Amino acid sequence: MNSYNENLNATVVASLQAQETDRKAIESQRNASKFSLYYAEGAVITASENLESATKELKDKTAVNAAAVKGSNISNNLLASATQGNQYLKQSVTNTAVCAANVQVAANAIVRLASDLGSIFSIVNAADFESDIYHHAESARDFMNDTAYAAEVASQLAMEASVNTSAVSMSAVMDKSKSTNDLITGMLKVTAYDPQIVTNANAALASANTKQKLAEGVFEDLGVDSVATGNAYKTTNKELNLGLRVPIPELTSKSFTFHFDGIKVPYGIEPGKADYPVADYYIIVVKENKKATFSLSQAEGILLNGNWDQMVKVKKHGPAISGIAQTEFSETIDFTGVISHDHPKYPLCDSDGEFVKTGVDYVVFVLAVYMDDYKRKINSFDDYLSAPSSSFCMTHQLHKVNNKTIHTIPVSVTNKSAAWLEIGNKFRTQNNMAMRYELSTSDDMTIDESSAPSYWLYFSDPGNGEYKDKVEYRCIFLPANSEFTKDLLTESSYNKLQKELATMEYDQEIAALQSSLQATKAQQEILKSELSEIKEKTANFKSAKDRTQKEKDHYAKLTTVLEETRERMAELDRSHQEDTLALEAQKREKEEALNEIGEEKDSGGLGFFFDLDLAEQITPGNYTPAYSLLGNHDLPGLKTNAKEGITWVLPVGSFTTDNFGNPLIKNQSYVPVILSMSIAPETNLSEYSNALSVIPGTELLVYSEKNSN
Repeated sequence: MNSYNENLNATVVASLQAQETDRKAIESQRNASKFSLYYAEGAVITASENLESATKELKDKTAVNAAAVKGSNISNNLLASATQGNQYLKQSVTNTAVCAANVQVAANAIVRLASDLGSIFSIVNAADFESDIYHHAESARDFMNDTAYAAEVASQLAMEASVNTSAVSMSAVMDKSKSTNDLITGMLKVTAYDPQIVTNANAALASANTKQKLAEGVFEDLGVDSVATGNAYKTTNKELNLGLRVPIPELTSKSFTFHFDGIKVPYGIEPGKADYPVADYYIIVVKENKKATFSLSQAEGILLNGNWDQMVKVKKHGPAISGIAQTEFSETIDFTGVISHDHPKYPLCDSDGEFVKTGVDYVVFVLAVYMDDYKRKINSFDDYLSAPSSSFCMTHQLHKVNNKTIHTIPVSVTNKSAAWLEIGNKFRTQNNMAMRYELSTSDDMTIDESSAPSYWLYFSDPGNGEYKDKVEYRCIFLPANSEFTKDLLTESSYNKLQKELATMEYDQEIAALQSSLQATKAQQEILKSELSEIKEKTANFKSAKDRTQKEKDHYAKLTTVLEETRERMAELDRSHQEDTLALEAQKREKEEALNEIGEEKDSGGLGFFFDLDLAEQITPGNYTPAYSLLGNHDLPGLKTNAKEGITWVLPVGSFTTDNFGNPLIKNQSYVPVILSMSIAPETNLSEYSNALSVIPGTELLVYSEKNSN
């Protein structure tokens, strides 16, 4: 390779490498900002939940506190009454005791007086029977006996009153009243709720919203930068490197698809030669970490040494059309068995002679072998080696769970313990990654009701049987409360923004090409009219032998104009063909760019940004692994049939958290998504691509801790 070509190639490679480095740096920053945005949105959702909880608690505690205040008023009155009653009781006990003693003294005196009157009556009876004094003494004795009896009764009543007064337990009533009043006072302290907590929750939400908007702005700005750097790389790659690319969406576990534009010469192509000046194109796969040292001499060495299993000869699409060489080459390569017309089917090797395989980062180079006559014309016998494409990696794509098969069944209150008992007895660990439904007997054991599930969530097997020992299904519950997530950036709205940017970029070029095509078509119509007029004029001339010299000169002039017009017409035809092919290429590139961005779709009730990259980083405490349920067995409320394949199941209850680590909230809605996650050994982890179930159309779970029959 001469020094000019070497310098040109080095400049192209350096320019593309610098732009790809910038693109990767921007993409890394964008990914970092995506995680910052995710956690910022999580903080907003958590703050919203805390505010709602604080508001609800304030309302509940306010009602309880009002009732407690009423109870406290009654308790205070009761305690005051009991205290006063206890004081009066003590005074009453003293007074009734004194009264009883005084009554007893009076009764004793009356009894002695009655005894004396009885003695007097006996003397009068003996000395003066039936006399007046006898009758008066007898009457006095009877009155005195009645009085003495009444005094004895009064004394007994006074004693009983003293005993009964002493028996009143007013002190116990007062003690209980005091204890009750202390409890009510304690309740007042518990139910007393500071509204400042709601104010603080509001302030926390405002702060979280501010940080979220900042993170959202950074993410969107970096998204714009990512589109800009990506477009800059694509433009440079298209202009300086044949537009060589291997689209990521077109990769499979066994194949990759390459695209590149054919080499054009600065003058018209040789008539009848397809793809002039290139005789053949070859694709060479190189490890990404070897791309900086791979050179034209190595590529030519592979070709000259006949190492045909280290290259792919690009198929041609036929001869040139309307004098225009083939502008784009595209082919899907099954690297496990390349089919070539020059050689038998073979597994493709990279530039080091090692088999191409999954889990390794590669780039591709295009080796263009020029035709010999073209080499002689330019006096250079070097072939052309492109700069490397962007890196790519083939992987085993795990199947995503069909979101239409994700369902939840509530577990009734009456069989919660039984359900948990069955799940505890019938599941056994297999390969440290899954649980299988095997046993049918149950043991007598006590189940903690608080750890029993409220729901069973189950879904159909997505068909990853060939990777069954290397995949785990992780269920992630995403909050779907529009009140908590309103005005947050979602994946759908972000993709819409990206699509608008990409569409704007390509639409400008497409509009320019369409305008050029229209202008060319108008010029073609004008030239057609001119050709028709010239042909008419030349057709009216006499035969050559009958023409005068003036007519001969005029005819020669018309003939020259006719040839020039035909050449201009041919040039317009070529320009029209080139613009048409360029327009088709732009439309294809636009479609590829939009496919790489992702789908602009309904968020499915999800109001925050969430995608596969974020799902892969969810920590173990914030997802629940599913267990495979085999055979024709029953769980409470859940039946499976072996004919329908494996059903995966997991319990949902008070122990379950959402993706942010918050416990599931009663009466709140959640979107259950299933991540098909590779758990292959670290050395083989890069061979697999994970998959996330589709969010829109997934059946929502409205969580409730208690379920009835």
